[in-house]
Amino acid sequence: MVTRSQTNSLRPTTFHDGTSKWPLPSALVTNLSTIPETPAMYTIAKQYPEWREAMAKEFQALLPNQTWTLIPASQATNTITCKWSGIDFEETFSPVVKATTVRTVLAFVVSRNWFVHQHDVQNAFLHGPLHEMVFMAQPPGFSHPQYPSFVYKLNKAIYGLRQSPRVWYARLTSRLVDLGFTISGADSSLFIYQSAHITTFVLVYVDDLLITGSSMQFIYDLVAAISCDFPITNLVKLSYFLGVEASYNSEGLLLTQHKYIIDILHYTNMRSAKPVKSPVSTSKKLSAFSKHLFEDPTLYRSTVGSFQYLSFTRSDLAFAVGKVYQFMHSPRVPHWQAVKRILRYIKHISTVGLQLSPSSPTQLTTWSYVNWEGCPDDRRSTRGYCIFLGSNLISWSSKKQPTVARSSIETKFKVLAIATAEVIYLQHLGDKLSNACTPKCVP
Repeated sequence: MVTRSQTNSLRPTTFHDGTSKWPLPSALVTNLSTIPETPAMYTIAKQYPEWREAMAKEFQALLPNQTWTLIPASQATNTITCKWSGIDFEETFSPVVKATTVRTVLAFVVSRNWFVHQHDVQNAFLHGPLHEMVFMAQPPGFSHPQYPSFVYKLNKAIYGLRQSPRVWYARLTSRLVDLGFTISGADSSLFIYQSAHITTFVLVYVDDLLITGSSMQFIYDLVAAISCDFPITNLVKLSYFLGVEASYNSEGLLLTQHKYIIDILHYTNMRSAKPVKSPVSTSKKLSAFSKHLFEDPTLYRSTVGSFQYLSFTRSDLAFAVGKVYQFMHSPRVPHWQAVKRILRYIKHISTVGLQLSPSSPTQLTTWSYVNWEGCPDDRRSTRGYCIFLGSNLISWSSKKQPTVARSSIETKFKVLAIATAEVIYLQHLGDKLSNACTPKCVP
């Protein structure tokens, strides 16, 4: 009898949903193992010249900023350990601009034919002064040759400290206020400058800045002033911001996420799937009590999580994503089938996005809907709304209500309350933007 191991043939794994997964050949696994992925520790990273070069570059960026003072370890208390920051150091809190605010400001400036410019602050977290006494061990591989037992007393914030994002935000806010900006009461990450004939908006998402306004010369002067305190990238027209691709066309500004969609399809091995024209099957209802568990819940959760960010430009995904999001704790095979349908749908609309066009009317128009007792498991209703600024869609939502409604009227009143709260916020934001563009009389 000749076995599969003797012939080096591979047997696929068959799942409940009918799909099969073939194991990788040993030769390919050997080749893949030589690719330096994100290392988990310094001892692994130092084996690759690419990571050694990146660590040296990061360490050199800390020195001119006077991030620390080297002191004897006996003078330090509660010394924290040092870890090379990988892909998780941004988990700590930092005020960020809301997606609705970004869409509203972009729709507002498109109607005024203003260009939007983007910048990136280099090593942003290293520019905030620390007011607490924090001591840190020297990083592995970069200890001082004469004082290897000394520790660092941190003068500036550094990656991984819980207060670093907040300290950076406070430092940037202080600088913008000194330059004449005010913080919008509608969104703490929207800064507004207003004078007799000049209006400028700055949107902040951690270290990413969007700057737009009525005067290009003032924007040039603003960037030059900020550059004196923080190293920032050169002034470029908005093209790619937070994973969203922006392109100007004859109708205004088009926001798409084509690259992000391709990355999701590649991650889920669905690039060759057949596209469909709707994200939800109308003939099937999802239930938490389906029989077969899905074999890879991590894949399910990461895929559904990636859908959340697609809602930045795709309002048509809100209902479908809200459905599959309900089963993150225990996904079943039918739930994964629903996720695969969404993947096939986003392949169909990968180049379609949110079009923002010049619109003379600036009134807010709101539409709402309810699906009373739509969930077969707990009979809770699903509510949703969409809000337009003129002809531009700027805000939307689709969620299951937290409580059971005893009538369809009760469900409608609840969604009206939620939609009204969003309208009040948008009215407040719109007033801030409109007032900033109203010329003031200067005696």
